[in-house]
Formats: sequence, structure tokens, C-alpha cells
Amino acid sequence: MRIDLVVAAGAARSSWPVGELHAADSSTPRQIANLRDSGASHVLVWTCDAPVPDPAIIEALAGRDVDIWHGGHGHGLAGEPALLDFVSPGWMFNARTDPAREVSSWRVSFHAVLVRTAALRDLPLPFDGYVSSSGCALDWGHRCLASGALMRDTPLLAGCRTRDTAPPPRDQALFLARRHGPRWALYAIARAVAVGLLSLRAALEAVRGVWQLGSTRPTDPRLPARASARIAAPPDVAVVIPTVNRYAYLRVLLEQLRRQTVAPREVLVVDQTEPAAREPDIATAFSDLPLTVLQRDVAGQCSSRNAALRRLRSEYVLFIDDDDEVDAQLIERHLDCIDAYGADSSSGIAHELETGPPPPLPATRTVRLSDVFPTNNTLVRREALLQSGLFDLAYERHPRADGDLGMRLYLSGALMVLDDGNRILHHRAPSGGLRQHRARIVTARTSRARLLHRHLPAVSEIYMLHRYFSARQRTEMLWIRALTTLVGNGPWYRRALKAVLGLALLPDTVVQIRARAHDAEGWLARFPDIESL
Repeated sequence: MRIDLVVAAGAARSSWPVGELHAADSSTPRQIANLRDSGASHVLVWTCDAPVPDPAIIEALAGRDVDIWHGGHGHGLAGEPALLDFVSPGWMFNARTDPAREVSSWRVSFHAVLVRTAALRDLPLPFDGYVSSSGCALDWGHRCLASGALMRDTPLLAGCRTRDTAPPPRDQALFLARRHGPRWALYAIARAVAVGLLSLRAALEAVRGVWQLGSTRPTDPRLPARASARIAAPPDVAVVIPTVNRYAYLRVLLEQLRRQTVAPREVLVVDQTEPAAREPDIATAFSDLPLTVLQRDVAGQCSSRNAALRRLRSEYVLFIDDDDEVDAQLIERHLDCIDAYGADSSSGIAHELETGPPPPLPATRTVRLSDVFPTNNTLVRREALLQSGLFDLAYERHPRADGDLGMRLYLSGALMVLDDGNRILHHRAPSGGLRQHRARIVTARTSRARLLHRHLPAVSEIYMLHRYFSARQRTEMLWIRALTTLVGNGPWYRRALKAVLGLALLPDTVVQIRARAHDAEGWLARFPDIESL
């Protein structure tokens, strides 16, 4: 393994025993790009005011199967670019993390980065338009994330006083235009002016950045998924399935679990159906499965899954819903993905049948860092739950229980990946599940499809924003949710009518969101209620 070093004068070394030594020049991004064909396996860029880390530390990082190691959070890029708070305020990868903990992160700093030269070849750096090194680095990191590169922020590369300067407004707007589209960039600029984050002069400069891009947006490459080298016997897997009066769906799923190419060691069904309506023959009908049926008289998604998690002893847990349909390789693909990427969890895609036939699989299957944790198609290492805790009982009968657990796994440093080729079919049954508790009656899909439906944030969603995001991010997320009630599907006249009706209802929408936000603040006095494993 050869690791070339690009080093600044302040941290110069007379020798570098594991590769060639290069003096940093005035254009760090271009210098990094020029080393993609140097013959080294990795390039370490160190333009800090502190000594270069010990070569043994760098070799240990390079020996792990990660494409890009960096110290972006420790070098001042946490929360940058600030305009992103107006576009993706509640995004998992936009939450603040502990700088002393290794986590997945796209906020690359060119002051301290260890990168595979193969990644430099497959994911070229964006030079056009950016006037700041930090703007270029953030664009590249975001593009690498979308393309499937594994990226980790480590405190081992953040031990110096050098800080990145925040990208100027023009670079921030160009970033948003390239990554999210010009409309979102202009919306973010308008909101930033409204809250006093940008002056009019800075806003005009930012608009020039959007104008410079025009209507073209770069296409992200798709890195091919890594192949698993697993040759040993597969590890033990437990399948956890909560159910409420959905036996017709449950029987189909259990039949499909019989045909798995990697058989589960445990199948735990947590039956929360009212005693008078229960079907007691499920365990008998599927006696060939390692099936345990736990019966609970009081329905609740979090306590039910927690009860199953306390019972199981397998190394991995597959979370799935009772109204899912799966193919025979679901468990095998999850295990192969975890093995190939050294991950703690593997999530897949759920296609809802009510939206139409499933789309064809992409020509190039991509696995990327996951910003979701869907409990209807996720395999997680049991050991990772020791760090995060179990499900928060605040979400017992409310949405976002899976998102909250995913946030805690992410913040604990778990490596979570999403495989877009590992898909299940989700029926979204008309009864049972959260509908049993009058939750998710109106969804984002039905809000767009029906003129008078409004998909308002639940109290539990606002509570989650309080737990993990800043006050500005919470405010912007609620603004976005209010404005999306104006958006509909269909021909132009139907979309126009939806917007008119949404505007007429907007005062009531704001009142309802404020009432729910007030209730969410009250939840903070009672929750979180998180059990340990």
C-alpha cells in the first residue's frame, strides 16, 4: 500500500516512509485531482498547522474499506453551507454530530483528507464556478455521497487549529443549484434574506451564482456495488414482525420467509390484535419456521419491537412489516451488503403497490451511505443497538419511530448503507399498523392527489426535530411542510386549483402547525423514554 502525502509548509516533513512527498501548492483541489494517476493507492492531504499524523495511524485508516476519510467537522464545516438549512433542514446528514466520534459525513475538508486514488478517478472534483476551496470540497463530498462512496469523518484527522472558511453566499447558492436545482437555491436565498442571514447585496451575489449555472445540472456517476467475499456460514438472523389484525398479509409474508436462501434463526411475530379477534393457529400453520408469537394486549409499535428485541439472541435483526412481500434472497442480499461494506446496517427500498407497478431495477446497482432507517426493510447488527438504545416510547402510536432510531444509530457512529437493488413490495394495508391509532391517515402522496388533503407534521415529527436539529432548522422544516400543502399532482389546472385552495387554508395550516409545535415542546418534559438492550 502506497500513500502519497501532500503537505503544507507549516507541517512539512523531511520524509514520508509509506509513499512520495509533495509540497502543497496554491490550488489544493487541482493538486489532489492531478494525483489520481500517481500510482499510489491513497493520497493524504495535510495542509494544517499541526504535525502530520503518525504513518501507522494513516495506514490503519487506509486499510479499512472506506473511500474518503476526512476531518471536515473538526475543521469548521459542521453546518455548512448555511443555506442548506433552508432546503434540507431535517436531513439526517444535516444534523450536528459529536466531533470526538467517528461518523459518516459528506462535509469534506481539503485541510485533512485521505482519499483512494480510485475515487479521484471515478468522482472528479468540480472546479467550475467555485471561488472557495470549501465550496468545491462540499460539492464534491455531496456528489460522492450520492454516487455511493463511503465517507467517514474521524477525529484522527481533526487535531489542528486550521479552520475552513465558510463558503461565500455565491458558492453556497451555486452548491444548492447544482445539488438541488435552481428553484430550491432561489427559495433558500429568499428565506435567508427574510430571516436576516443574508444582506440584499450578498443575496444578489448569490443569485448571480445560480444564474451562472443556468438550467444544467451535473449528473452524478453511480459507483458499482461492491461484491461480497463472504465464504463462511452466514451469521444468525432474527426477523421481527409486529402485527395488528393483518393475518391475511402476515401469512403471505411468513410463506415467503420459508423460501429464504439464507434461513432465519428466529422469527418473532408480535401480535397486538385484540384477544377476541386473534387467530391462534399461526404458530401451528408455520411450525417448520423457527417462529415465536408474542402476544400483547395493548397495541404499540415501539414497545412491541422492544419486547422482541429483548427476546432474540441472533447477531443480526431484520425489521420488516406484516404487509410486506419479499423475494427469496432478501436476507442473503442484506448480509452480502453488510459484508461487502463492513456496515452495521443495510436498508433496502420499499415500493408501494398503490403507486403502480415496480420500476425496473437500475442498470448499475448502487449502495450508498444511508440517510434512512426503514423498519420495513432493514437488517441491523444487534451490537449496534447496544450503542443507540431501543425504540423511543414517545413514538408508541405516532410516526417516525424508525427515523428516530436511525438518527441515534447514525450519531453513535454506526455505518449505515442503503442498497437500491434490495427491494420489497409494501401493500400499505388500509387497516392495522399506525392506522389503528389514527396516525398516517393523510400522507404526502394523498395530500398531492386530493385537493383538500393536507399533510401536516405530526407532533412526534416536531418532537424529533427538537431532539436532533437547531431552532432554525426546525423553523425551516415547518415552513417547508406548510408550503408543500399548496402542491398537487395532475394537469396544470388541477395543480393551480390545489394551490388556490392551499392558500385559502394556509392561515389554518399555520395555526394547526403552531399548536402541534406547542404540544411537541411538552413532550420534551416526558420523553425520551429509551430502553437499553
